[in-house]
Amino acid sequence: MDGSLDATFSVVEIENISSIEGRKSAKLAHKCMEVYNKLEPGMNFSNPDMTMGNSSINPINTTYTINGAVAEPLNFVNKNLTKIGNDSTAKTTSSVGETLVSEYQPGSLLLDSKSLDISTKPIKPIKDPININNLLLKNPNLKSKQHFCIFCSKLQSKLARHFFLKHKSEKQIKRAMTMPKKSFERLQILEELRKEGDFVHNIMSSKNSGILITTRQKLKSGETAEDYTCCKKCKGVYKIVNIRKRLKKCCGSENKGNRKNLIEGRQLTQYIHPAASDLLKLEIFPVLNNDNLVKEIRYDELIIKFGNKLEEKLVPHHQHDQVRANMRLLGRFVIQMKKISPDVKELKDIYKSYLYDNVVLALRNTAKWNMHTGFATPSVVSSLSTLIKKCGHTQKSEFVKSQNSDLKEQLKDFMILWEEDTPIQINCRAILDQQKLERLKHVTLPRKNDITKMNSYLSTKMRNALRVLFTKYSYYEWRTLVQTSLVYIQIFNRRRAGEPERLLIENYKLKNSICDSDMTEDLAKTMSKESMDYAKRFVRVSLIGKLDRGVSVLSDELCQRAIETILKYRKKAGIKKNPYIFSRKVKSNLEKNIIGLVR
Repeated sequence: MDGSLDATFSVVEIENISSIEGRKSAKLAHKCMEVYNKLEPGMNFSNPDMTMGNSSINPINTTYTINGAVAEPLNFVNKNLTKIGNDSTAKTTSSVGETLVSEYQPGSLLLDSKSLDISTKPIKPIKDPININNLLLKNPNLKSKQHFCIFCSKLQSKLARHFFLKHKSEKQIKRAMTMPKKSFERLQILEELRKEGDFVHNIMSSKNSGILITTRQKLKSGETAEDYTCCKKCKGVYKIVNIRKRLKKCCGSENKGNRKNLIEGRQLTQYIHPAASDLLKLEIFPVLNNDNLVKEIRYDELIIKFGNKLEEKLVPHHQHDQVRANMRLLGRFVIQMKKISPDVKELKDIYKSYLYDNVVLALRNTAKWNMHTGFATPSVVSSLSTLIKKCGHTQKSEFVKSQNSDLKEQLKDFMILWEEDTPIQINCRAILDQQKLERLKHVTLPRKNDITKMNSYLSTKMRNALRVLFTKYSYYEWRTLVQTSLVYIQIFNRRRAGEPERLLIENYKLKNSICDSDMTEDLAKTMSKESMDYAKRFVRVSLIGKLDRGVSVLSDELCQRAIETILKYRKKAGIKKNPYIFSRKVKSNLEKNIIGLVR
């Protein structure tokens, strides 16, 4: 080799370079291909020290010239995928005898590192989710572990051999066949295909064979499918206790500080009743802890359908907690009902007239009824009685759709008893007990000095954060500014914590002040100059309050500067699509400990 390569040289020359043994020579071949792929027709690159016989060249530090200009060395080693072994070679040919130039590019696999990442691809709801309660961890009739083929939808013990024998025409398999055996890239493609097939097998009832295929075969006695979760990056199935370690290997530092690993895994698997809506599968249910209560309501058809109606009614994101609370409350009642009547399997089985007394008893047990002291939690029994009535109407609608007149008549008889006797047996005593607890409740109001001290503390913290952010960006100071500004608005306007924290960016942009032309003319006649100058320091912002009522909050000059700075560094702080000014990502419990913060 004479020290230069023309852009029109044949791929055979690259193969000859790639066939040189040795780690540095293999890297040098990849280096040549990277430079070649970046050249345009008619361009050439060269290095005066590069010769075929010199295997001691370090391609990382080698300087190349393109058309006479010095080019900086390329970072040709893919840190995520490409690992070239000491005995690996870079010679690759396709099945038809032609070599593809793109196949030499390090890290340019058909299944790249982001192909299975839910952060880059939107999660879609599963149409036929499987019942996880029916899954086994191992097939007792088989000695060796089997994996699911993504191409032919069959279980195979030797999946790699099956790929190369039966699916040679697939694009991914063609790509793997052009790579050296036992090379990292080849193993990476096969591993991703294996995990993708196992993932489809584990989540779809039409593909599943009754077992949960885990990534590791070692199992302990007493383990169930509930003890495993899905990795959001590679879609492999691992133990819940080990998922954090696995994500550290898959995502690296990207996952540091992430506390939603289990939530993201549940969003992928979606183990829930098929009747659940998309919002229930992807947003409402994955947040719930996977305890016995959630296992009870996950496949209860009536509770799921009632949850679908609730999420359509309670649209705002902050009201999703109310949907989860109502569903969990119904689950607590079903557990108590099963202890009294073993024949009851789901919530819809209680709507029979001969079970009315047992339903009342289960309702009292859920609210911790005592004959002498009454209900320990009267709000639970009042809410639960209303939910049971609403679920009865939902079940009645289902019977009307299915034209099941017999069950509909039984439900009508139960509802007659419920509406007649429940107000006397349950609601009256619950109201009395709730009023009693309200009278015994002791509320300590903060003193004026405490409020003044708190306001001064927040102002100082906001000014210090603004002073730092004026010169340079600091995430710590930005976060402090968000937290203190939220509490500052709450104290100044005497609003509940839920109102300022739901202040939208679009609402803030529609702010108005007394300086508006139409307002100034009318108010100038009735206000003094001093009052007018003081009023010009504030702006008014409208937002949604309780029961969707319009609520207005005032912001002074300090608060306006703080909000403008928050919005200015919003992207640098990693807040992208959240429409709220005070994002949930950085909110804390400051507003809950206003007095204790300064003491």
